[in-house]
Amino acid sequence: MDVGATASGRTTLRYVLNFAKLEIEQAVLCQAGAIKAVGYIDLLPILAGRYSQARTDKVSGDLLPKDLAVGQKWLVSYDTTAIFGGTGPSAATAGIISRIQIKNEVIGQEQIKVMAGSYEALRIRVTTISAEFLPGISVPRKTDTGVYYQWWAKGVGLVRQADENDKTVFEAMEAR
Repeated sequence: MDVGATASGRTTLRYVLNFAKLEIEQAVLCQAGAIKAVGYIDLLPILAGRYSQARTDKVSGDLLPKDLAVGQKWLVSYDTTAIFGGTGPSAATAGIISRIQIKNEVIGQEQIKVMAGSYEALRIRVTTISAEFLPGISVPRKTDTGVYYQWWAKGVGLVRQADENDKTVFEAMEAR
């Protein structure tokens, strides 16, 4: 993950996934020392080619609070609309509405070794609860819950992310 130039408290986080030859950018705001997302990104549907376009309609909560400590909890939520690929008038209106809640808890501090080096990092358990709705229907067509873990090193950023079974792992290859 790289951080772009900051202007007026706004910057861009850039995620580079070398194995997929993919770069994804996320706009964020820096407010009172906390990082607030402007939009939502979910790497798995992007990697699977599931959505060609997505719009974030609402964001609440901090992506990353100012000061983190073991035991700390926080919530961030997003409302998004995904548009399936295709052409014609119906392609732009066939969006699935998602309500996503992300519960975060700092569960420990540990030494971690990744390709970029060894770091003292905070380990965060992230629980994502998402519900998908078809336009005009108030009952979710699908609800999913997922758990993954992130390791954040002070002064470096996110150095590792893994699902709860350690099967899908993203690691920092270099740090600046």
